[in-house]
Parts: sequence; C-alpha cells; structure tokens
Amino acid sequence: MRLIAMTCLLLWMGGCQAEPDTVPNEAEDSTPSSEDGTAAPAVDEPDDGDDEEQSEAPADPWKRVRDMLGFADIGALSFTVGTAEGVVFTHHKGGSTATTPYASASAIKWVTAAVILSLVEEGLMALEDNPQQYLEWWTSDPMDARSGVTIRQLLSFTSGLSGMPFGDGTPACLGDPDTTIDACAEEIYDRTFDFVPGEVYFYGPSHMQILAAIAQAATGESWVDIYQGRVAQPLGMNDTHYNWPSLTNPRLSAGATTTLQDFQRFAEAMLTNSHWPTTWDEMVIDHTPNDGVTMRYTPMSNPNRGWHYGLGVWLECLNPDWEESCNTVGVMSASGMFGFHLWVDTVRGHYAVLAMEDQFNGWYTSLQLSLLLREDVANALLSE
Repeated sequence: MRLIAMTCLLLWMGGCQAEPDTVPNEAEDSTPSSEDGTAAPAVDEPDDGDDEEQSEAPADPWKRVRDMLGFADIGALSFTVGTAEGVVFTHHKGGSTATTPYASASAIKWVTAAVILSLVEEGLMALEDNPQQYLEWWTSDPMDARSGVTIRQLLSFTSGLSGMPFGDGTPACLGDPDTTIDACAEEIYDRTFDFVPGEVYFYGPSHMQILAAIAQAATGESWVDIYQGRVAQPLGMNDTHYNWPSLTNPRLSAGATTTLQDFQRFAEAMLTNSHWPTTWDEMVIDHTPNDGVTMRYTPMSNPNRGWHYGLGVWLECLNPDWEESCNTVGVMSASGMFGFHLWVDTVRGHYAVLAMEDQFNGWYTSLQLSLLLREDVANALLSE
C-alpha cells in the first residue's frame, strides 16, 4: 500500500503524466531572484533545533514548480520566470547554467521575425512589400503567382512556399555550409513554390531564408550585422549566434545556438514591447487559418490544442476551435525541435524560458512540461 501511495504522489506531482521518475540531480539549483534580477541571498537550512522557526517559515510558492522540474525526465535544464521588472525565479538542473549553450532549433524563428520587424520599424521595408522590390531575380510578371508574395506572407508562412523542416522535402541548400544566404534563397525560389500566396499555411524553413536575402538587399548589410545591430546588441543577446550550417549560410529558421540568459532578455523585451512600437500588434494578429487560409503542414496538429500563427510566433488558445475570444491573444510561444521553449503571457504579465536539449524527444518533452507548468508558474507569481 505504501508503494502505491508513493507512486500516486509522484504521478500527481508530474501533472498526472506517466513520465519516468527521476531523482533530482545533485547539481540542481533553484534561486528566487531579487527585483533587479540578481540572485537572492541563500537561506541556511535549519537544524533539528529550529522547529519553531520552521513552523513560522512561509510556504515556498515555487515548490511545485521546482518539484515538477526535478522529477521531469530531463538530464540537464535551466528554467527561468520573469515579469516586466526582471527575473523572479530560476532553476538549474544537471549542471546547466544561465549561459550554457543550447541549440535553439525553431525557437529562433521568433528572433528572426523580430529582426525583420525592426527593419519595418526603421522604414527600410514594409509588410506589404513584394520580394521583387529588393531581389532582382524575383519575378515581377503578374501572370506568375510568385510576384504576389508579400513580406507579411513570408513572416506568417503563407507565402506559397513549401519545404519541410527536416527529412525528405527539405531544400538541400539549407544544410550546405559552402553556399550563401542569397544563393540558397534563389534555389528555394526556383524549387519550392507550390501554393497560391495567402491561401496555404506551410510551416517550414523556406520563408525565412527568403526574408534574410531581402533584409540583406534592403540594408546592404550581412545578416550577422543586421541581427547584431537590431536585436542582439540592444537586448544584450551576446551568446546567441546564427551559425548552422555555417556563418555564410545559417538556417534562419532553426540554425542558431543560444542560452537561457539571452532568451530571458528577449522574452522580457517581448513582454514589455520595448522595441517594436508599431509592429508588435501586427505580430500577434492571427494569420492562420481562416476562411481563406488552410493548414497544409503544421507541427501543432494536436486536435486538443488551438494554436495559430502570427508573424514568426505561435498564438495560443485553450479552445481547439479558435473561438472569437482567442483573437485577443494572451499567450505567445516558440518551441525548438530539441526542447528549447519560451512563452510570454501578456494577460498575466510574465514570461518563462525552458533551456534544454534532447536530440530525440526534446520538442515533445519540453512542450508537455511547459504546458504542465503554466498554471503553477502563474499561481507562484500571485503568491510572491
């Protein structure tokens, strides 16, 4: 009977998920943070003679969050929660730290979109512009559907381009370290245009490689310099680099390394809307699907999850049918194939970043864990 009770308790602490139970790693560290984002002083563990002080100690509002992270079947991770005032809670496990490098995979899509929106803020391009205004090899022939593509459609993955994120159907140039962004973009233009612009949502890497080529043409700068000047330096994202498969041809939709600390800064900037005064509202408009747009490929195909897409970011809704109330977006998120994940809750005023890397089950594991944590994080913040 005692064994059954213990098993039920562990399953309850894991959000009723039948995940393998693990003992929290000795390297785990959970640190409530002060208002300025720095770690609060460590509290000494009471000895056996401190029973009276223990009974008067306030309950730890983050205990459930800490327990769920500890029991999660993830060897190493870092997790942080913050508000507009800065970091509130941080937890490390398995030797991971705030500056441990992780593969971003698709979580970097939100950053790439933010770079493009920064160029729109500067007036260097507009969301309704066409690629042929910047790329000489892009057709202007009105009889060719590609001439109707817009920057907005490229950001919302409704441009008519296909190309799977991985495996068969992925444009070969996206894994070629010896080519360039421009050459790869032209190859994608020639080979992966399959739908009428604005009518089909297709989640994949093609759209953002084209956007990078447009950005370079619009500014006369390399992508590295564009990113550094518009997002990395202003936000202090010093350890986030577009570097796979190479610096000359990074995959703009997934080919970056980053850290918990860098994405914490990005998430806080998104929560406070500190750099995109005119385009932030455009970013959170639902672009898919509607009466005129159908989903051809999406990794968020769970029928119980009503997630649509804005400009480079997932827009979450509790109702899988995306009812009218979902148009007022409360939670935005980005997920990477290997487990890097963040969400921004604009209604309840907080963000969270989960940094981890699992080559086999990372995306599923981190997504499920983050969904289990949502209400516990919100409740802990209310108890602060």
